[in-house]
Amino acid sequence: MSTIHELARQAWEVLPALTTALRFGTAALAFGVSASAAVKRLRRRTAPPR
Repeated sequence: MSTIHELARQAWEVLPALTTALRFGTAALAFGVSASAAVKRLRRRTAPPR
């Protein structure tokens, strides 16, 4: 059975990979939101007059 110290050490070893994954995830999310806003803006600008 694992002790709390072993679990803490394992979590500490995984931490850099988790922070990198979070950074990539937030960057992808921000890119998706800004791309979506840009597409909406372009559609509004090029929409045919009604």
